[in-house]
Amino acid sequence: MVVDRGLSAGSRNKFPEHASRFLVTNRVGTLPSMTPDPASFDGRAGEFDRRSAPPAEAAVDIAQAVDEMSRDAAPGAVLDLGAGTGALGAPLARCCAARGVVYLALDVSLGMLARFRGHLSGAQPVSRIRADASRVWPIADGSTGAIFAARAAHLLDAGRFLEEVRRVLVPGGVLLLGAVRRSPESPRAQLRRKLHALLAEHGIRPRSARRRHGELATLVGPGDPPQTVASWTVTESLELALSAWQRPGHLIGRDVPALLRREVLEDLHTWALDRWTVGRYDAGHPLGETHPRPTLQTTERFEITVVRPNPSP
Repeated sequence: MVVDRGLSAGSRNKFPEHASRFLVTNRVGTLPSMTPDPASFDGRAGEFDRRSAPPAEAAVDIAQAVDEMSRDAAPGAVLDLGAGTGALGAPLARCCAARGVVYLALDVSLGMLARFRGHLSGAQPVSRIRADASRVWPIADGSTGAIFAARAAHLLDAGRFLEEVRRVLVPGGVLLLGAVRRSPESPRAQLRRKLHALLAEHGIRPRSARRRHGELATLVGPGDPPQTVASWTVTESLELALSAWQRPGHLIGRDVPALLRREVLEDLHTWALDRWTVGRYDAGHPLGETHPRPTLQTTERFEITVVRPNPSP
């Protein structure tokens, strides 16, 4: 586990003393990891915000909604599980600070957490923790009033996730499962479905965040219907839409051999150009040389499901 001041060379930021009582370091590393290689996340840190972060205004709306939902829970810290670069975590940290609540940002990627600082204003203190959430969390028993999970929950073992949620939440605490949703006919949604279909042809079943969140919500305890708390429109080139899948590392939650990855992405590229441009794509020419670059527009919304965990049996 790395806590704040070890995140980058020369960093002078100290882990806030008022937050230290929420940490337990002697439980870390006792179980095998089930998280994809952290290096795959580190390698995407530089482009993560451009590809996946909501606009700043929407991020503030999401953070304020999380803060309001946390206010209705029992007192305790707010744990941001899979906090990443802080696009959502930084405004959430400001909300928590305004009402005197400790905010804890936990992520497996050093590269992601290092970029968190860029979203902060001035000397704003934030407790950033590098740890593997697929193992025992370095968080004290009964210390958190709310857990916000928008990026990582679907990657974790359900049974272990349930154990940790019940362990760290105070009685009356809540789990807030966040997710980006798109219209089924939006370009990004169509691209993802086609990618899933191409992988299925090779016997690979991708992890679905939507399905996984539903399973987790049912397993953890009773939940409210999902609430839409922000929406925005993304306009991007086809090349950019496909770029997130072209970097080395896991592909939509699965490890895919390099040669198969290349074959699948080339097929997806060709299918997309056929769908959104006139004429067929000539694989012998780079994208854009013989066809105009398609511009895709997708309306996205952010939903939060409030789950109230059942007590441990």
